[in-house]
Amino acid sequence: TEAFGSEVSHFLEEFLLVNLVSELDRLVDKILEDRFEVIPDPGLRRYALEMRRNAVRGLKYKELRELVQLFGDKSDDYYTQMLKGNDELIQRHDGMIRNRNSIAHGSGAQVTLAEIAVGLNKTEDLLQIVRDSISMT
Repeated sequence: TEAFGSEVSHFLEEFLLVNLVSELDRLVDKILEDRFEVIPDPGLRRYALEMRRNAVRGLKYKELRELVQLFGDKSDDYYTQMLKGNDELIQRHDGMIRNRNSIAHGSGAQVTLAEIAVGLNKTEDLLQIVRDSISMT
């Protein structure tokens, strides 16, 4: 078809990006949930699980780093070291979040499926670093 570059294609790209970023929020939520499972005190574990629900929405690199820092210096050092010099990963991840926010607030975004795919791969790498970082303690 001649859909590439059309309004339909643009709508689908935006729809896909919004839904993928929403899924990424769920993945960050799951990373925290898995980490909190080791808390032996059931009341404290329940509290931690409830508090995470308010903390995980469209987190850019900076907010993810702040989240990792809550787990201590060892986690923060690992996160920082793993991302040192990895500007493309950070830019692609943050770009996906920025574009999603633009779409959600009515501004729209010029994003292609190829850019979404690259951003998604980079974000998956970043989330693995987050998972590894908070597991250091």
